[in-house]
Amino acid sequence: MEIMSSTERGLFQNDWLKSYHSFSFGDYYNPHRMGYLSLRVINHDFISGFKGFPMHSHKDMEILTYVLKGEVSHSDSMGNEVSVKAGEAQLMRAGTGISHSEWNKQEEELELLQIWVTPFEKSLKPTYYQKSLLDSSLNNNWFLLASEDGRNNSFPIAQDILIWSLQCTLGNIIEFPNVILNKQIWLQVASGKLKIGDYYLSKGDAWYGLLTKDFFIKIESLDTESKVLLFMFNS
Repeated sequence: MEIMSSTERGLFQNDWLKSYHSFSFGDYYNPHRMGYLSLRVINHDFISGFKGFPMHSHKDMEILTYVLKGEVSHSDSMGNEVSVKAGEAQLMRAGTGISHSEWNKQEEELELLQIWVTPFEKSLKPTYYQKSLLDSSLNNNWFLLASEDGRNNSFPIAQDILIWSLQCTLGNIIEFPNVILNKQIWLQVASGKLKIGDYYLSKGDAWYGLLTKDFFIKIESLDTESKVLLFMFNS
């Protein structure tokens, strides 16, 4: 297993946007960071109040938005006009083509992760999904956020991947789902600080590789609240 430190990410910044790129994106190019298997983009965005991305287009990409602070106002060419608040997530299948805008209509800074996954098939029908992760029963438990078959009410994502979400509070120790053993994984720390075995990770760090150990690996939160996204690749 390896660690990618938050300091290794690319950075784009202007007067209203600060965006950290785990992989090559826009003007940031790193030939050694072109994605990880079907995971193509992880952007950690900070958007100033009353600013945002005007209408723009995407095609043949599964786009997951995970809101950490504030509220994003989403509008798209399918007719969706919605708000996605902190503690909520959104999956948009671009498929044959979709246009959308993402705007911070509040004074408070908006913070989110935008994640792109390359689908296993092109020219799919565009779709939109949204869900809340605010249920207190989800604290200190792994929650299946996305899967190819939409099992357990997860987002149906067009790729052979499982995406897990974890919100853990200080001092709690959470075992990994046993289904990830002998799989390639990418774990992204969205907020907080935590310990995995002998590794210490903070916001923006990633832990990745082939998980082959034949025992349960545990995460311990070292902060009031730590949030994690875990990507498990089946192929």
